[in-house]
Amino acid sequence: MNISQSFVAMDNIQLLETQSGCISLAKLAIDRYERIKQTIRPSDFIQWEKTLKKQDTKKYVLEHSPFNLLTTCIINGLGLSERYTDPGTLQTVALLRKLEHHLGCFPHLSDDNSFRSKIGNLEGFNFLATLSELSLASYFSKAGMAVTFENRFCKLSDGNRKDIDLTLTDVHGEQIHLEVYSPFQTVDAEGFIDPNEGNYHYAYKLAKKSLDKFGNDGIAGLSGKIFLAINTAFFDSIQIQKLHGLETIKHLHREALVNLPQGVDGLLQFSDDFSAEHSLRFEGFYVHRITP
Repeated sequence: MNISQSFVAMDNIQLLETQSGCISLAKLAIDRYERIKQTIRPSDFIQWEKTLKKQDTKKYVLEHSPFNLLTTCIINGLGLSERYTDPGTLQTVALLRKLEHHLGCFPHLSDDNSFRSKIGNLEGFNFLATLSELSLASYFSKAGMAVTFENRFCKLSDGNRKDIDLTLTDVHGEQIHLEVYSPFQTVDAEGFIDPNEGNYHYAYKLAKKSLDKFGNDGIAGLSGKIFLAINTAFFDSIQIQKLHGLETIKHLHREALVNLPQGVDGLLQFSDDFSAEHSLRFEGFYVHRITP
């Protein structure tokens, strides 16, 4: 979607040409969401303005992909200022509503500096990746499981301390740990598309993510099962294969199990593009090894 084409006729489009204009639009959006407003501090706006000073602000907002929290708020605020609705602004509404909902499920996160740093990270895919974590956390919390964030463990291959994204504890005290990963890929839709073309890249990213996180020699400090949870919604070649109903995705994930490092028990495949209230879909559960 070319967002810039949607907004060319807007009266307030000139606000995107200055840092102060962009920040005013972001504040307009944030003011509509009480929990997000509690999470974003004055220091965040100062940092955002510093970031915008290094950019062609209009180009940064309209051409930045994927969305981060700043561009999401600015585009949403621009739509609000014009009382204008199009696919671009609707997408930002959906993202902010999701964030507001998840913060309602876990209100302590508004004061958690680690979380605030993650959700406000403007680089790459961090914003949408954090929403992926929150989607799973909210789902399992509503299912009656206690959810904690960023429990520490030791990667034995180098002794480094790491964080696991989510820990789920049931009523019997049994735990499942989820490291949430949202691989990102865009495909040029012009011409012939081989739906399997991105499979090697996808498998490589899964293997690299799990190896970087857990190493080759196992981990210490976590009890229970450990799974790599993969949001496939933003990896275009996988989405194309789903549309064609291809079985290769199942084979791809089964093969990925072979490359999981020691201590990781399997893969949880899900999809959430945050486009609707109930946009989370579970798509596969692959167990690497079963231990007594």
